[in-house]
Amino acid sequence: MSGVARLPAFAAALLALHAPAVAEERVTIEGGGYEAFDLDYAATGAEPAGALVRGCPGFAAAEPALAVTLSSPGDLFLRVGGAGAALMERPDGIVACETVDAYGLVRLDRRGGAPGEYRLWPLAAEPGASVTGRILATGYEPDLRETVRILGVAVDPALLPPLLSDLPPDPFAPPVSGEATLAPGGEITMAVALRGLVPAEEAGPGCAGLIDQTRPDARLTLSEPLPRLVLGAESDMADSTLMIIGPDGALHCGDDQVGYNPFVVIEPAEAGAYAVWAGVYPGGEGQPARLVFGETIPEGAAIPLPAESLATDAAPAWGYVGRDPAAPTEVALTIAARVFASDFDPECSGAIEPSRPDLVVSVWEPGPMTLAARSDGADATLLVITPSGVLLCNDDHDGTNPAVGLEIAETGDYFVWVGAFGGGEGAEAVLTVTPAPIDGAMDGTGAPEPNPFAGRDVPSAAAALAILEESPDFSTFLTYERMEETGPEGFILHGVTLSDPTGVDAPVSIARIAVSDLDLAGLSAGGGPERFALTVEGIDYAALAAAAEGGGPSLPLFETPPPLSVSVSLLPPGGDETRRDFSLGLVFEGQFGLGLSARLLWPEGAGAMDPETLAELAQGEAVELRIDDMGFIGASLARAAAEMGRDPGEMVAETLAELEGALGAMGPFSPGSPRGMLLAALTERLTGLDRPGRLRLRLSAPEGVDAETAFGALMEDAPDPAVISVEIAHEPL
Repeated sequence: MSGVARLPAFAAALLALHAPAVAEERVTIEGGGYEAFDLDYAATGAEPAGALVRGCPGFAAAEPALAVTLSSPGDLFLRVGGAGAALMERPDGIVACETVDAYGLVRLDRRGGAPGEYRLWPLAAEPGASVTGRILATGYEPDLRETVRILGVAVDPALLPPLLSDLPPDPFAPPVSGEATLAPGGEITMAVALRGLVPAEEAGPGCAGLIDQTRPDARLTLSEPLPRLVLGAESDMADSTLMIIGPDGALHCGDDQVGYNPFVVIEPAEAGAYAVWAGVYPGGEGQPARLVFGETIPEGAAIPLPAESLATDAAPAWGYVGRDPAAPTEVALTIAARVFASDFDPECSGAIEPSRPDLVVSVWEPGPMTLAARSDGADATLLVITPSGVLLCNDDHDGTNPAVGLEIAETGDYFVWVGAFGGGEGAEAVLTVTPAPIDGAMDGTGAPEPNPFAGRDVPSAAAALAILEESPDFSTFLTYERMEETGPEGFILHGVTLSDPTGVDAPVSIARIAVSDLDLAGLSAGGGPERFALTVEGIDYAALAAAAEGGGPSLPLFETPPPLSVSVSLLPPGGDETRRDFSLGLVFEGQFGLGLSARLLWPEGAGAMDPETLAELAQGEAVELRIDDMGFIGASLARAAAEMGRDPGEMVAETLAELEGALGAMGPFSPGSPRGMLLAALTERLTGLDRPGRLRLRLSAPEGVDAETAFGALMEDAPDPAVISVEIAHEPL
């Protein structure tokens, strides 16, 4: 059942108590963007929903559970679990009602919605009855399985699309968009509509996005073998992926080889039929795309060379060594850096000499092993091929020194290349073979320092805390009054005190520290969780500022120091494991706030990557900086003006004139340009200091936001929106 109604007079009266009500939760979503928020709700039925939308069952609470601000025109998708029905009020006053579907979800969608506030009421069955559950709000249509999982809805698995483990891809099924035959020297383009039901990652390594495994999108036949076959998918409307099953049954997958477009190269390609699936990330289903078949690799494609191009059959430059189970072994060598290691695997760094390995390490009995390189004359890297042919890489495990660790090294020969970044050719280095797993940071000599989580059973976040507390030093700097478990992946510490072990600085009290969404598997595997949320609330800012005066970082000054809260999180948006939403916030209660958020492309296996490689691959699709002023700037200005005997208004006018002059010195700019938007936003803030306000800067770029592109866009009068878009604005709070 669904219904829509504009608020008539009697219904508006019924909602009179709703209109000024403050929602339990408030979020902002860019229309059609990739933001996603999931949150708990609890509501008590008060007013009959049928008085608002005829036939709508249930009772609405006195205030909405969620208010979503759509910052620009676009799509909005709301999913409610735990309720039998829900109401959504649009910015134009129209109220929509939807009831629960066969999957246990209430779906309230607004495609092409106007900017403004959308308010949501989950409905209770009876007046005075309570209803609890979870809400998912996104700018893209979320995947059904992920939605069910995130909202914790109990649904018959038979109703959900079958996973690949239950129903493998069928390369022999009739293709959706047709068949084609490619002759030598030919090229074929085929139009398709992107389809997605289940995660392709279950099919094998490198597979991504969603596919419909029941039928391929196309079938390509080679009439005769080719030395090279190139298959690609191109879409201007969505982030697509590729999955291919060849005539020999071999699986090939591609993602983001040319921008967001996937390409796969098969060398050589045998004659026969190739089943092709054009996959898509959530939100792109139904968008048009083109399949491209031929023999030419697109210019700039990030397609790695096969690992077989590394000459493992050549004699190593620095000899052979065996893993000594009793002691580390060191080998001195000189780095040769001629070919980029990323040519063999995109996750590898630096340059190596592929014509021969630097060293061959033989393992005669299974056991733990760490290969670590260090160099005083170069930023070294490592590339290792295991006896079973697996390629492993690392960079900057310990400063600029790399290391590769194996919990249990299989028997056989390990082919090792020690590489370096530019300028490292000819530098001296030492490779250390240690009969121990790589447990964490290195101490600079090649010996691993213990990681308290690695290899241990970490069944809950509380158990992780208990492992940390095993250290005798833990209680010297952090104590708490009470710990409250909030689920397997979270806990709250109440009454926290941070102490200086030296006794120089006074203790700093904290009301509570909350941990949630902690990646326990990542902790156990290597100490690098790939998702988490941490909030530190009620920090004694006066004590913190006093400690900073003794040599710490400079901190803002307040006449009456307010409590400080800090939050940081790294979470997959809407369950999309190929991306992460990073958020960092500082809030000085009732005074001032700073927020930084970014949508990151998240590479597979990111938790095991070194920081430099992760920073290189986890590019930001969008970055937003927020400054919330609730009176701090005005108070600071008034204090400075009083000390200088100046009029605050005159100081503001001078500041704005100087700013306009500085921006103009960079070149002419129009009011709608980035510099024009910046001047307008700062003018609105500084001339309205009696009102709370937010300064917001948002950058988004399809190819990722980097410092050079961002700075260039801020300097341009009209940046190309296909390269980067810039939003700078002042908003009332």
